[in-house]
Amino acid sequence: MEHAEARELLELAAVEPDGFDRLAAGDTADAAALAGHLAGCLECSLELERLRRSAAVIRDAVRTAPPPDLRERTLAFVAAVGVDRSAASAAAVAGAGSVAAATPIQPPPATASKPVDIDAARRRQTVRIGRVAS
Repeated sequence: MEHAEARELLELAAVEPDGFDRLAAGDTADAAALAGHLAGCLECSLELERLRRSAAVIRDAVRTAPPPDLRERTLAFVAAVGVDRSAASAAAVAGAGSVAAATPIQPPPATASKPVDIDAARRRQTVRIGRVAS
């Protein structure tokens, strides 16, 4: 068994409930091959131990689903405070021959759930990254 295959099996076991126990049972061809690989590979054995220690955190992160409206809120925020960095915008700025502000991104269609309060969002962001909010 190759390292990549062993790591893939270990990663899958880390996110599945009782995944490591099923691998340890050795009742499948993959589990038996992995056991043989782990017996002779210190690197993969150490990875197994790291994954065992962090499996609960990994499972929680994988299992957690973002709120359904996260995409719309994120796009609305980017539209409100973002700068158009597309190739067409960059070419227009370069063609102008001066350092000009890029064109703001157009807001998404009116399907967004609610408007974004930019000042409040910036204050929250500033506080989170350790700066004093003004």
